[in-house]
Amino acid sequence: LKGLTLEAKRALKLQLVEKYRAHAEGFLAAGHAHLADPVVPYWVIWLWDVGDIEGFIRCGRQAEALSQRSPLQTPSREFRWYRVLDWAGEELKAGRSPEPYFGDVYAEVGAMPGSIAAGYHTLAGKLAVGRAEAAEAEGDAERARSEYESAKAAFERAKTVHDKARVETALKAVIKKLEQHRS
Repeated sequence: LKGLTLEAKRALKLQLVEKYRAHAEGFLAAGHAHLADPVVPYWVIWLWDVGDIEGFIRCGRQAEALSQRSPLQTPSREFRWYRVLDWAGEELKAGRSPEPYFGDVYAEVGAMPGSIAAGYHTLAGKLAVGRAEAAEAEGDAERARSEYESAKAAFERAKTVHDKARVETALKAVIKKLEQHRS
């Protein structure tokens, strides 16, 4: 793939995804636990590369359950967690919702290492702040207060699971908003 433009790489990976789809999906459906397949781990990564987030999450989970080893330095599920977290953060910055994919993977937060879990809790807090601000704009003070409470809890969980989580400023802002809603 060296020497190809990003678009050419994406086009090639899209062809490879389609070429190996029947093989990979058949292997995953057959449930051959602990039987290494040379194609499936790459195919799952290619799903990500071509923007099939739903397929990446679903097939990634299946491959992990079958003990398929990632060809990358990062273990498969950590790769999946990092990629979805990065993507969700970019979606939020662009003003788009990262749901349902973020919430789907956030449900696995208890299995994540502290630094990754902190990222998910932090983003969950930011999403809750966004919902609170929308509720305020609609004049729904009760829903806004509830969402700020959710944001506060998420930011506090981020600090609990990883002491280096950078949420102090956001947490202070949420606490200030909650005080305003109580007065």
